[in-house]
Amino acid sequence: MEITDLPTECESGRSVIAVWVWDPLTVKDNTDRVEKLIREWGIRRVYLAASPGDLRTVVNFFKDLNVEVFIVESSKEISGRFTPGVVRKTGADGYQIDLEPYWDMTLSEFRKIVPAYLQVIRELRERAGKTTFSVAIPHWFDRISVGRRNLAQKVMETADEVVVMAYSPSFKRSLRLSKEEVGIGEKLGRKVLIGLEATAYLSSDTEPMSLRDLRVVKEIRCRGVEGFVINSLDALF
Repeated sequence: MEITDLPTECESGRSVIAVWVWDPLTVKDNTDRVEKLIREWGIRRVYLAASPGDLRTVVNFFKDLNVEVFIVESSKEISGRFTPGVVRKTGADGYQIDLEPYWDMTLSEFRKIVPAYLQVIRELRERAGKTTFSVAIPHWFDRISVGRRNLAQKVMETADEVVVMAYSPSFKRSLRLSKEEVGIGEKLGRKVLIGLEATAYLSSDTEPMSLRDLRVVKEIRCRGVEGFVINSLDALF
């Protein structure tokens, strides 16, 4: 997609460009290459997967490059043991939960555990205290009713920000898939970032976006969208 072929809600400008880092060893083993990518893409935030070992070293590496760091805990189990306190221990800037119990469920099965899912989100919000609290959600949460609201809105009422996993080979379609969440964010005063799939590593049912098309995010801003999150640092190597 060319910069002249933008969706109507977008214009030339700058957004927060972020990336998920799923393996801290990728950073430790490739510091020069990672630093080059940070500068080349204008990355301002990383979502760094929590892992055993010395995360503080990796956090400090990014912060020395003026990059915000959110620690991410991921699980398919809502009964997982989560530790938002890891943010204080590592000196990071925020905490994100990527809770995906729906991964191995039918939609009807997931609907039954939505109250338990929301309870975990609320508990983590409370435990995170003053730490910026982010939640990664799939774009289809806006199609699940919870009382008079949808699930996306219920999550956003609790979180400081959401990253909408709107994976598609088309940038314009990713925006369309996130339209409801962007509108809710504007209404509630919450930050909304859009997750873009540059590699199929995290998804088996969509084609990834080409790096050529992905590069347009470096030069645009879109109404109601705080920024864009590339789904894996590895995809940029």
